[in-house]
Amino acid sequence: DDVEFAVQLDAYSLAADQDSPAALRADLLTTVMHEFGHVLGYDHADEGLMDDLLPLGTRRTSATDEVFGGYGE
Repeated sequence: DDVEFAVQLDAYSLAADQDSPAALRADLLTTVMHEFGHVLGYDHADEGLMDDLLPLGTRRTSATDEVFGGYGE
């Protein structure tokens, strides 16, 4: 679940509150999905999950759609 990330930044990103254990830390789910994107052949992009810099304390909720959206088509 995304309970540590209570602040909706935009349609695809959540942020951790300052008092959350996830504040100022890398989100493992976002990081792993980013790396899976590389395994699938995606390069860095200017925004979203494949951005070359993933901000601390942020979860990219569109991770599955961005990485696996076209998989199997």
